Amino acid sequence: MIIYADVLFLVNFAADFLAIYISAKILNVKTSYPLFALSALIGGIYGVAAVYIKNTVYKWGAGIAVMIIMCLAAFRKKTVKDNLKANFVFVSVNMLLAGIMSFIYETAYEYKIHKKTNINIKPVAAAVFFIVSFAVIRIFQKILKKRAQNEVITGSVRISDKKIQLNFLCDTGNVFKDAYTDLPVIVVSCGRIKDKIDFEKLFREIKSDADTAVKYKFRYVSLSTVAGNTVMPAILPDKTEVQKDGNMYEIKAIVAFDNSSEKGYDGNDGIIPYSVLQI
Repeated sequence: MIIYADVLFLVNFAADFLAIYISAKILNVKTSYPLFALSALIGGIYGVAAVYIKNTVYKWGAGIAVMIIMCLAAFRKKTVKDNLKANFVFVSVNMLLAGIMSFIYETAYEYKIHKKTNINIKPVAAAVFFIVSFAVIRIFQKILKKRAQNEVITGSVRISDKKIQLNFLCDTGNVFKDAYTDLPVIVVSCGRIKDKIDFEKLFREIKSDADTAVKYKFRYVSLSTVAGNTVMPAILPDKTEVQKDGNMYEIKAIVAFDNSSEKGYDGNDGIIPYSVLQI
């Protein structure tokens, strides 16, 4: 049987890229096409090289090593636990896609044998495979976004020497961005955290000292909500962290203070955009 290296590479590259993309959505990892392409490139090269590895033990060992490198390159996880989880998801997605592909080929082969069609199977099977795979991606995205709508995230905001612990309600509809910095905007209820920070003192210091105002990039942001347009004072804190998968991650985000909300948002201190969690 003749194997064309370029075709084998392209097939492996496309399949690996698709598996990485789906895995990233499941793991809620920020989409980075260059890193995904690099990871798929590694997989594509291994797919060709594996043909020349005759020893089964060596082939399995090399395959596992390549998988770990691919996941490190694509998902950028820091802990052993998170990397194990990423590898498990990646393998599961590959098995799912392989099962879909096998089903398509088996079904197509049956039709070919019974002469119900004279269509060339390989192009059709590949096209159906990718269409079904992208449909699976969209389903996963909808499930994950729906789940995230009710997700509560723990985090903290540090302003000067004051660290404020907060509970954020994840909101997939919150796509607010600061026009000046292009950073996502986290909305915090003043009523919920008035016992944790003296807003009047904070804003008085910011407004009276130009250096402090510049440091915190103080401004008023205009936000459009279901209740209409509103303007909120906002700053860039010294440090903002959110908890995800048991680990604390530092993020860059503008924090806007909502004076109209006394009771918070479904009992939480603030609203955080879904995009912020794609770490």
